[in-house]
Amino acid sequence: ENFSPHLRVCKMSAPPGAVSVEISPPRANESGVHRHPKAAQTLAAIPFPNEPNVNTVWHVFLRTCSRFADRQFLGHRAYLANGARGEYQWETYGSAKAHIEKIARGLTGVCGLVSQGQGPSQARVGIYSVNRPEWTKCLLAALSQRIVIVPLYDTLGPNATSYIVDHAELTAVLCEKSKLDSLLKGKGESGRMRTAIVFEDIGQEEKAKGQQVGVRVLSLSEICSGAASTPGAANQFASLPNNASRGLPTGAMGASPTGMSMPHQMMSWGGSPTNMAAAQMGQMGQMGFPVVGPAAMGSGGMPMMMPQTSANPMMGNMPMGVMGRNFGSDPETVSGGNFGGMTSSVPLPGSPSAAGGGGNPTPKDWAYIMYTSGTTGEPKGVVLSHQNILAPVAGLLLGTDPNRLFVDENDTYLSFLPLAHIYECNTEMTMVAGGGRIGFFCGDPVLMLKEDLPMLKPTIFAAVPRIYSRMFDKVGQTMEAKGFLIKGLYKMAVKKQGAKVAAGAKRSGIFDKLFKKVQVAFGGNIRIMASGAAPLSADMALWAKTVYNCPVCQGYGMTENSGAAVAMPTNLNTSGTVGGPLPCIEVKLVDTEDYKVSDRYPASMAEFDRQFSFKGKYDARKAGMSVQRGEVCMRGPGVCLGYYKKEKETREVIDSQGWLHTGDIGQWNPDGSLSIIDRKKNIFKLAQGEYVAPEAIEAACTPSKWVSQVFVYGNSLEVCTVAIVVPDRDTIIPYAKSKGINGSLQDVCNSKEIKSFIYADMKLLATEAGVKGYEMPKDIWLEGQVNALGQGFNIDNDCLTPTLKMRRPQLQKRYQQQIDAMYAGLKKK
Repeated sequence: ENFSPHLRVCKMSAPPGAVSVEISPPRANESGVHRHPKAAQTLAAIPFPNEPNVNTVWHVFLRTCSRFADRQFLGHRAYLANGARGEYQWETYGSAKAHIEKIARGLTGVCGLVSQGQGPSQARVGIYSVNRPEWTKCLLAALSQRIVIVPLYDTLGPNATSYIVDHAELTAVLCEKSKLDSLLKGKGESGRMRTAIVFEDIGQEEKAKGQQVGVRVLSLSEICSGAASTPGAANQFASLPNNASRGLPTGAMGASPTGMSMPHQMMSWGGSPTNMAAAQMGQMGQMGFPVVGPAAMGSGGMPMMMPQTSANPMMGNMPMGVMGRNFGSDPETVSGGNFGGMTSSVPLPGSPSAAGGGGNPTPKDWAYIMYTSGTTGEPKGVVLSHQNILAPVAGLLLGTDPNRLFVDENDTYLSFLPLAHIYECNTEMTMVAGGGRIGFFCGDPVLMLKEDLPMLKPTIFAAVPRIYSRMFDKVGQTMEAKGFLIKGLYKMAVKKQGAKVAAGAKRSGIFDKLFKKVQVAFGGNIRIMASGAAPLSADMALWAKTVYNCPVCQGYGMTENSGAAVAMPTNLNTSGTVGGPLPCIEVKLVDTEDYKVSDRYPASMAEFDRQFSFKGKYDARKAGMSVQRGEVCMRGPGVCLGYYKKEKETREVIDSQGWLHTGDIGQWNPDGSLSIIDRKKNIFKLAQGEYVAPEAIEAACTPSKWVSQVFVYGNSLEVCTVAIVVPDRDTIIPYAKSKGINGSLQDVCNSKEIKSFIYADMKLLATEAGVKGYEMPKDIWLEGQVNALGQGFNIDNDCLTPTLKMRRPQLQKRYQQQIDAMYAGLKKK
C-alpha cells in the first residue's frame, strides 16, 4: 500500500471523542500520520465502497439515476414576462439524463471532441458561465465521453481566458451568452479555438461575431439536434446491468499518461471478496503494476519500486500503491469492502471498456484541468482524475456525520459559489451522489438572500465566510428596523443562547421561537451549514449555530487535493479548528524553519508574542506542554496528478512518496483535530478565497519615489488588504511644502491630501506591475515616526530582523489599532 505501510499491522482505535487517530508514531522531524477513525485501515477512494465499479463521476450519476429517476434534480428560476424571476422549475434525474446524452452526442459528433487515449490525449472543452443547470449537464455529458472539463472564470484577471484557452489547447468552449464577447475577445493567440457553444438560443448577430475571428458559434440546442443526423456521433454510454461483476474494472488502470509530471501514481481498488484477491493481484501483475502483498513488499514494509517500462515511461522508480485496500484481521488477506458498516444493494455498473475510445470513462481518466490563481505568475492548471474528484465525495458522505450519510435524496442545495472552483465542485458532486436536488441561484447575490433561499428552502447550505458576514449584517439590520425592544431581545437571545451552544448545554425553547423567524427568512429547513475557502471566525460560527440551530462545519483543502480533505464532524462542538481528516486522506506535519513537531508551548507571554504568527490567546496552563506544529502534508486518492505542463512546479509540491506539501502550518490538538495557524511563506487568503502574496504587492509599491517602506496586511476574515506606509521624508516633505503643507514628517502624514497623493502613485505603480484589483490595498495609514535612517520599521522597534527583513507578526501587533481602524472605516463606506 502506498499509504503508510505500517497499517498492515495497525490495530489502533480512536479514543472517545477523537476526530482522528494516529496510525503511526512520530518520526524524526515529522508528526505521526493521522487518519479518520473509520479509515484507520482503509482510505475511502469511492463513495460506495461495496460497489467498486461505481468509480467515475459518470457511474455515480448513473447509480443515482437508477434509484431516483423520477426525483427532482436541477432547478432554476425562469424569467417572467415582467422581467422578474418566477418559481423554481425542476428537471428530474431521468429527464436530465436524456438531455445529457444528447449533449454528449453533440460534443462528439458535431464538435468533434473525441478522446483518442488517456490523459493528454483526451479531448478537452472549456466552460465559461455562472452556475446554471446547463453547466452541470454539460459537465456530466463531457465526462461521460472522457472529455476533460476546463473551467474559465473572470477573477483570474483580464488575460486569463486567453492564457487558459491556449495553455489547455481548447478547440471548443461552452458558454452563456453574456460571456460570448469576452470569450471571442480572449480566444487565444494560437487560434486553436474553433467552436463556441452558447447555452441560450442565438441569432445571426452572434454567429457573425464568431465569423469575424474565425470561430463557429452554435447554440446548445443546435449541437443536440445536429448530433442526431451526424454520422459517427457518439452513442456509447456506460450502463448499470444487474449481472455486473464485483471485480476490478477492465481498463481501470491503463498505462500511465504521458506529457505531464506525475511524481506519484496510485491505483483505485474497491473492496473485493477474499476469493478474488489472488486473481486480481495476478491481473495487476500482468498489466505491469506491482503486486502489493507479502511477495511485493520490501524488507521495511514499503511498496516495491515499479520498473520503468514502455507502457509507463513517466514512472521511473516512483512508488506505486493500491488505494482503498481493506486489511481485515489477517493483514495478509484482502477483506470485503464494507466501510464503517455502511452497505448498499444497488446493482453494480458494468465494467467500462479499456481507455482509448470515446465513451466509458475510467477512474484514471482526467476529469478536470482546473486553473487556480495561486499567488504569483501565470495560473496553474491542476489535473484531476475521476478518482480524484470522487475521493472527497467519499470522504464527505462517509465521514462528516457519525450517524448517517452526509447527504441523501431528501436534501436540497442552493448552488451559487462558482462551479469553476473545487469547493462548489465537491458540494455538487456530493449532492449528485446522494440523490439530492440542486437549485441554482438567480445570479444576483442580493436576490439570493432575499428570494432564492426562502423559495428553495435548502437543507444544505455551503458558503464562504464573506457570505456568513452578509447574513449576519442582514439579520442585524432587520432587527434594527424592528425597533429598540426587538433589537434588544435579539441581542440578549444571541448572547444567552450562544453561551448554551458553546457549552454544549440544552438550548432555550423560548429563544428558539425568536430565531425561528430568522430561519424562515432563509427557508427554514437548513440542517447543516458548511464553510470553506477561508477560515470562519469562531464568533461567526457560534452566531450561525446559535441562530440557525444547526451544525456549522468548517473544512480545509485546496484544488491540489481535490478540495475537501479535513472537515469538522457535525457533532464537534469546538472552535478554532478545521476538524479531522476525512476518510479519503491521511495527514502529517513536517518541520519547517519556524515550526517543529517537537515544539513546546511558550513559557511566557513575551515568548508567545514573539512567535511567528501564532494564533490565539496565551494560556499559562499550557506552558511547556508539547505541541506538534509543522507544515501540513496530505496523501490519498484525492491528491491531484500534477500541474498541467508544469513538471518543476509539480515536483515542488508533491514528493516522491505522494505527499502533497500544502504550505500551510498546522497544529494537532488533543482531540485529534487540526488547526491551521500560519503559512509557510508569507501568503494568505482573503475572505472570498483569493490568495494574496503581500511581498509581491509591497515590491510593486515601494518603487514610488514618495515611499520608503510598505507593510501590506490582510487575513482570511477580510475581503481586502490594507497597508502601513512609511513615506520617504526626503521627497515628501519638499512636495508637501510646495502644496502649502508645512511641519514635521508626522504633520505631513496627517494630511489627507498627502495620503491621497501617495496612495494614487502607489496604485498606479501596482497596476502597471500587474497587481490585481483584489490584491491592491483599499486604504493606507502613513507612519510619521522614523529613525535617523528614515525607517519607520527598524531593528530597534523589533519590526526588522538584523538582515533587514520585515517581522510581520511584530508589525501586525505594532499597528493593530491602525489596521482595525482602516477596516472599520472601509466597512462604513
